Amino acid sequence: MLIALAFAVAAIATPAGTIVVHPDSKVPEAVVRMAIDEANKIWRAAGIVFEFRLGGDTIGVERPLVDVSFDDQPRAPSDYVRVIGWVIFDANSAPLPQIHLSYANAMVLMRAANGADMDRYTVYERNTMAARALGRALAHELGHYLLASKEHTADGLMKGHLSTGELFGPQRSRFTLDGAQRTVVASRLLLAESVAHR
Repeated sequence: MLIALAFAVAAIATPAGTIVVHPDSKVPEAVVRMAIDEANKIWRAAGIVFEFRLGGDTIGVERPLVDVSFDDQPRAPSDYVRVIGWVIFDANSAPLPQIHLSYANAMVLMRAANGADMDRYTVYERNTMAARALGRALAHELGHYLLASKEHTADGLMKGHLSTGELFGPQRSRFTLDGAQRTVVASRLLLAESVAHR
């Protein structure tokens, strides 16, 4: 049984699914592209690679795995400012194939974490840190969608509360999936692939 599951994980096509990204025009394109790269690097470490398509580049994509929105608006109400990514679950606790990311909230968190030092950062440094946070949030929310669960863990990719160092720092090694999570994700991706080819 374990060998079969291992082969199931290994057999996931590369890419495992197409994700269509819809960036708000106020979100810097460099941030969007770096965030996508960050999310893909996290998932690649778990043996899974996604194909991301930006906005209108949907030729040949009949049924994307997930739609992702990069917004320049905070999530309301204002006390959710610490939330920079989310998936909506329906009444049956099934995740909808839509991920929302708030560039505005990422910037608020970055300024809160760095204070006056923010004014000394270059545009590239700000973009890089924002992209890390948004990419890690994207990877995390993909986890919620693919695991079909609202649950958080004490550590790893599905950790519920991240420090500012984990969000904005250069190290991404803590954003991992365990074996059981990889098996669930593999099963969901294989199911999604079979549905897409019906």
